Amino acid sequence: MLGVEKRIRAEYGDVEAAREEHSPQDDPGDAWHMSRIGVMLAVAALVVAGILYVAMDLKVSGAREDLEQALESVSRQNAAMIQSFDKRLTRLEAMPEKLRGLLISSDASEIALRAERLGASLVNEEQKTLAARIMDLTRELERSVQAK
Repeated sequence: MLGVEKRIRAEYGDVEAAREEHSPQDDPGDAWHMSRIGVMLAVAALVVAGILYVAMDLKVSGAREDLEQALESVSRQNAAMIQSFDKRLTRLEAMPEKLRGLLISSDASEIALRAERLGASLVNEEQKTLAARIMDLTRELERSVQAK
């Protein structure tokens, strides 16, 4: 019993009721029922937390599997791309010397054109001479490949 309630009972002459203590289980009041509700809410919260944990674990494991599959497919694609490059390289090596020379010659002329454009946009004389040297070397390479 509360202290105020004991004083009120003692004041009105109910001394024995004021002296005796009631357990919450005997009291049909709100305290016992509220404690039951509190325990039930705590158990319900634990159950909900467990369910959420299991659901999130399933989502994470599913995402991990998707990621592993995606990485596996990318690695397969990369392997296929490398194999196709290897095939192209072997075909290029198997080409006749004249055709290979034409391909190298076109690449060299492209490099020479880029060096010429680069030299025109440079300001420093030293850099311009380097660009002109690159252009001359690539044109010399182009002529030597075409001569073969």
